[in-house]
Amino acid sequence: MKKQLLIIVSLLAYTAILSAQAPTPVISFTFDTDTEEGGTITDVVSGITGELKGSAYCLNGDLILEQAVDTAMDFLELDAESVEINTFSEFSVLISFTSDTLDLGGVTNTYYGIWAFGNTDNDVLGADYIHFTPSREGRSRAQAVMSCGIYDYQAYEHEDTTLSYVPNLMDDEEHMAIITVDDVEFGFFVDGTEVGYTELGTDNENNSISNLSNAYARIGATTYLPQYVSPFKGAIHEFKVYDKALTAEDVEAILSSSRTHPMDKAIPTIYSTGESVVVSLENTGNVHSTIQIYNVAGRLIHKQECTNSREEISLSTGIYMVRVDYGSATHSEKIIINR
Repeated sequence: MKKQLLIIVSLLAYTAILSAQAPTPVISFTFDTDTEEGGTITDVVSGITGELKGSAYCLNGDLILEQAVDTAMDFLELDAESVEINTFSEFSVLISFTSDTLDLGGVTNTYYGIWAFGNTDNDVLGADYIHFTPSREGRSRAQAVMSCGIYDYQAYEHEDTTLSYVPNLMDDEEHMAIITVDDVEFGFFVDGTEVGYTELGTDNENNSISNLSNAYARIGATTYLPQYVSPFKGAIHEFKVYDKALTAEDVEAILSSSRTHPMDKAIPTIYSTGESVVVSLENTGNVHSTIQIYNVAGRLIHKQECTNSREEISLSTGIYMVRVDYGSATHSEKIIINR
């Protein structure tokens, strides 16, 4: 039986909290335009295009990847020559995603890749590449790797790696992973928390940004053949590239200023309810308002325009930010719905 929770929203004074200026990405795919399979999409900053491969499509702000098997894969192929990743002096890649681990049939390995820049062919496992795997080696960890200048089967034995996030990020939950790179070190952040840094060139002096290949750039897969590193299966919410190695302060600013993390802006109210509730928001008078609801990772999960005095919205157990924008004023409330 559903219980009912009533949030009374009134016009309140709103004071903006000033924070550090968030860095601006040079590439940004937010997947806001719904597409059919096999279409093309364009990033909202630089105009770089991407071609949907396999049965990949965009829906409700997500890149949906449903096919991850040894013989086929869904992913987004970017125009790598327009990206020119090896011309950056330093860069960072941000990806927000939710995996689907309920059905991974058809895959015979235990590596899953979610983005990559570099080159490979049928004769070698990889060359001049950097890629990020949210799960690898029996789901023991998540990690980014780089290998350059080795053109035989053992190229993977000369990789520099980030510190590992244990156990992995393929757990059916939403995550945001940031990899930072310059010619000195590799950095790794998960959901805003620093995992740590490692030095580049420790296992292979050729490993550097300038030695990366511009042959391929992929979202949802690596440049390995799928029988070696499986493509990602699930939903990718956003993908951004920055032309700097983001610092902890930069990451905090991104979380605070973007859709990625509005949750820290309000003190939570905790409710004990059933497995789901009905959230009803009530306006004062006939003021046109916009209702937005975010989940714990800051992902916008519901948005609607309303002029009614009462709107009912079903939510499952979880942590949410309910935000009502009246145009001249904004009211936000964080709610925690326990089982």
